[in-house]
Amino acid sequence: MSLALRPFERAWAEAIFEAVLGPVEAHGLPAFASIDRDAFWQAVETAPGPSFGLGLRAMLHTLTFLPVTRRGYRAPMYALSRDARMDLLEQLGADDGYAIRQMVTTMKMLASFAYFDAPSVRARFTHEAAR
Repeated sequence: MSLALRPFERAWAEAIFEAVLGPVEAHGLPAFASIDRDAFWQAVETAPGPSFGLGLRAMLHTLTFLPVTRRGYRAPMYALSRDARMDLLEQLGADDGYAIRQMVTTMKMLASFAYFDAPSVRARFTHEAAR
């Protein structure tokens, strides 16, 4: 069995990543949906050790279906609006459970890696630093 995420799992992860990053386009940055994420996913599939894929898949499935159990959401993460996902992830980031908070933190790191892997995003920050 391949440890690479299936296309639907990538879509779930990217919905979480987009919510974690928030409305970056409001700050003049490229929207997460507009950047090329293929190099990031290639690195995720080939660079880490074998347990990484299993852990990522477990976190992804947990965070995707956790909203089904939450009052006010009652739908998987991918079925929520971006604003609802952002609100829920903020709540989960302050959850009493360490494991839930850690999953959100890990997704924040991965979202940042995916976003800043895009040359258009890095170019924006290189340009800003040169000022």
